[in-house]
Amino acid sequence: MDIPSLVEKTIGIYFLIIALSLIIRPDLWLKMINRITLESGGQRTYFFFSLFVGIVVSLTHNIWDFTSAILVTVFGWALLIKSSIAFIYPEFFNKVLPSGEKMGTFIRVWGVILAFLCIWILIPYYGPGDKFF
Repeated sequence: MDIPSLVEKTIGIYFLIIALSLIIRPDLWLKMINRITLESGGQRTYFFFSLFVGIVVSLTHNIWDFTSAILVTVFGWALLIKSSIAFIYPEFFNKVLPSGEKMGTFIRVWGVILAFLCIWILIPYYGPGDKFF
């Protein structure tokens, strides 16, 4: 198996599990987000992990063709950019995140969108024999 395929499968499964968690248990994510925004140590840990994943994905999967592979590349670069901003200007995310009941809806909607994107990434590997995308 080549490296880009391994990265696509890994990211697809990883984010699909997160997406299902966002859809099924948004209350847990809401608690985690509230805790992370209050504690700078929690923010640093979260963004350090995101930075690491973003660097690995952007270095091993820099594919910009118009197939489902581009989603993995975009996810990697988004993680890298988001985490870089968070280390330089951590207050930014406290300002842009929705609050209250809007946050619960935001979490679920993002989970559904993320699930569809992950399924699109994984279809070439676990779907019918021919690539559709």
